[in-house]
Amino acid sequence: MIAYGLEKTEIANLPAEIIGAKAGEVFDKILLDAPCSSEKHVMQNPEVLQTWTPKRITKLVERQLRLIKSLIKALKVGGTLVYATCAVNIQENEGIVAKVLKNRGNTLELIDTAYL
Repeated sequence: MIAYGLEKTEIANLPAEIIGAKAGEVFDKILLDAPCSSEKHVMQNPEVLQTWTPKRITKLVERQLRLIKSLIKALKVGGTLVYATCAVNIQENEGIVAKVLKNRGNTLELIDTAYL
């Protein structure tokens, strides 16, 4: 199938939390645009600010970890996973990466995109 200008593209219609268990190591590249706390929007919108709580970040971090752990299992050996959020807090960014590297660091390579 040709999609997005790529000759071989697969689109999975499964919840990302289970795709690793269902699909196995099949993807060369995965972009995880993780759901996050969107603090920028919270700070700019008083209505959203009234519904925000610190517990929201805790729940999102738990979901982000489930997502990234599942999707790592769906990568082929040598594959690339890009983890992206719109959050500005450490828990949802460096914290997630640190937890994953602590658990799977011997099988993963962290690439600093600041130099790409």
